Amino acid sequence: MPDGFLCYTKGDAAKNSWMIRHLTERAQHEGLRLRLVFAEDLAKDVGSPKFVFQRSRRGDLSQKWENQGARVLNSAQVTGITNDKYATFCYLNKQNIPTVESILFDDLTNLPDEKNPPFLPLIAKPLDGHGGVGVELVNTLDKWAEICRKKPRPFLAQPVMTVGYDLRVYVLFGQPYAAILRTSQRDFRSNFSLGGQVRAVATPADCKAMIAKLQQTMPMDFCGVDFLKDGQGNLKIGEIEDAVGCRMLYQETNLDIVRDFVAMAAKEIKK
Repeated sequence: MPDGFLCYTKGDAAKNSWMIRHLTERAQHEGLRLRLVFAEDLAKDVGSPKFVFQRSRRGDLSQKWENQGARVLNSAQVTGITNDKYATFCYLNKQNIPTVESILFDDLTNLPDEKNPPFLPLIAKPLDGHGGVGVELVNTLDKWAEICRKKPRPFLAQPVMTVGYDLRVYVLFGQPYAAILRTSQRDFRSNFSLGGQVRAVATPADCKAMIAKLQQTMPMDFCGVDFLKDGQGNLKIGEIEDAVGCRMLYQETNLDIVRDFVAMAAKEIKK
């Protein structure tokens, strides 16, 4: 029975007990032994796994395990790029995949100018945020000046996209698995964790094409790709979620993405 790690941070593990239990049970069903490990403890020698289900967003740990010969899902490449929103923007641009314009402000190369925002309105967000945390709508010069003074740097500025369209496409081993449209009537952020409304929809052809192109250079095992629309109705990738949450998928469909992910992973691991 192949031995593997399920890696979380301690904080995320405390909030994801159902996911941990389901992953572990499905792994056992598929003939895999899965051991929960915490990213904070991995400075210690905990052995060399044959495979890792990586949910900690720690690309350095993924690289360490890959160097030892383990199969890491998602890979160090995916985890390293997607958990830095500016790195994601640069990578997608390099691959000529439509993405939301992102301007990086920091204390070294591009300080924000209180009197000259890159555009208005705009969205200011941290490079490594999740679930809408730290994301702010800026629609006045006064608000921009406040952001320049108080926002922890580095941060990104992005143009405001079409309100009411935030489409997450779940991807398993490079193939679109399901799509959930998120909307909100009370917040410019449509995150499910912040009270956004959700419903299952068909995956648009444009999204499928972008995922297929991205998969050629950055293979994704289990991700969520978030699509937004610009003012002309063009779809663009907003961000990619590495340790993607699945609550809204289970709420809105009869699909079991964890079961299907583990079954597909097991076939590859056992080869």
